[in-house]
Amino acid sequence: LADVVGDRVAFRGRNSDVINVGGVKVDPLPVEHRITSLDEVIAARVFGRRNPMTGAIVAAEIVPARGADQAQLRREIKASVADLPRAWHPRSLQFVDAVETRGAKTVRGIQP
Repeated sequence: LADVVGDRVAFRGRNSDVINVGGVKVDPLPVEHRITSLDEVIAARVFGRRNPMTGAIVAAEIVPARGADQAQLRREIKASVADLPRAWHPRSLQFVDAVETRGAKTVRGIQP
């Protein structure tokens, strides 16, 4: 995926990473950026998780900073994406020790 801005091309990500939530196309990178911009988040992975009602939902795995209050962090994540379209809001948040990668790339796409 790319945008032309003036005389430049800005690469936004891969088409294969787009999550289809009930017909709404969700780019996981802006959601991931909102989450990783929080002070108590070390890393995050936003991806699609299969859902029988909508086809997929937005899910996120979060690597919290040591000692972070997970309940407070959930509230901060919710607030950080509040102005995005509703379909873009993560419906599943899981706190993990590390995000899944293949080589140096974060694994996104639809997960079971």
